Amino acid sequence: MPARPLTDSTPGIAGADFADLVRRYQSMVFSIAHHFLTDRPSAEELAQDVNCTLVCLR
Repeated sequence: MPARPLTDSTPGIAGADFADLVRRYQSMVFSIAHHFLTDRPSAEELAQDVNCTLVCLR
């Protein structure tokens, strides 16, 4: 599935679109966290924190 560009209206995206956004980037977020933390459980927790923060910003 091709990535859809994010727009100025992104904070108001619908639930299904938001879930798609999280799924699209969850591996990248985890990979970056794991690269810096080098500890899988900590990287998983940080990735979850990022997703939770995005939910709050919606």
